[in-house]
Amino acid sequence: MPLVGRVFPMSLALLGLAFIACTLLVAGLPPLSGFVAKLSLLSALLHPTGLTPGTLAPAPPPQVWWLFGLLLVSGLGAMVSMARAGIRHFWSDAERPPRHVSVVEGLPVLALILACTWLTLRAEPVMRFTRATAATLHAPKAYVDAVLSTRPVPGPTRQVARGRHAP
Repeated sequence: MPLVGRVFPMSLALLGLAFIACTLLVAGLPPLSGFVAKLSLLSALLHPTGLTPGTLAPAPPPQVWWLFGLLLVSGLGAMVSMARAGIRHFWSDAERPPRHVSVVEGLPVLALILACTWLTLRAEPVMRFTRATAATLHAPKAYVDAVLSTRPVPGPTRQVARGRHAP
């Protein structure tokens, strides 16, 4: 039975659009935040940090090119597999009655897609934060020194504890 002239529920259309947005996000394609993350990874592979200004970066080793290629191929694989799953789920079973999605079921998906869109629009502060976090994790000496130099706070004494909680 062809889909021409059949009623297509709005909830199913919105669910399909949400699935497409999630597919773009997972595959790392624009315009969502998965693209910004993948672009950041690829740029970090080709332009490593820690070089002094004005110094030319050495040619990346072959492992970098393999990882670069695997990142691109993984996006293609994710896109193809999720597109096939979406076609199978949303378009192929014409005999089955269409599902109806309630607002309560659709709001969390919409909220997550909007959060990903917000991450795309506010990518610079998020990337600054993640770079600072990575730098701190890479060189934890300042954090360790700050923790070890903190003076311990004395706990409650037995007398205070006995006075408050004594039977």
